Amino acid sequence: MVAAVQRALADGLEKKGFKPGAAQLGNNTGIRVEIRNLDYVIIQGFWAGTLRVDAGLKAICIRNGLRPYEKLYHGEFVESIQVVQGKEANERYINTALSDAVNSLLSDRELLECLAQGI
Repeated sequence: MVAAVQRALADGLEKKGFKPGAAQLGNNTGIRVEIRNLDYVIIQGFWAGTLRVDAGLKAICIRNGLRPYEKLYHGEFVESIQVVQGKEANERYINTALSDAVNSLLSDRELLECLAQGI
């Protein structure tokens, strides 16, 4: 899961003009992303249940040893279910929640501006 999130973030940042992983001499700007939570919960009802997956990512813009910008990004997947879910369905639900959080992070103008200021 960590590798998939890293890959998605690297691809997204590259599409926005950044060069992830390319350490440059004198460049003291970077980003740290932490997977803060991944919750998978089934709330049972009388006839059906509700499946809920919550994902949280925290991004930290780092410039010259300081952390001028930090934010928590949230993604979720909610569905009414009547039967036990299989492995493929569960992976799809988790991926959907994580993708929502990654897309929120990559859409944050303030974060991208913070990263761009250090280039």
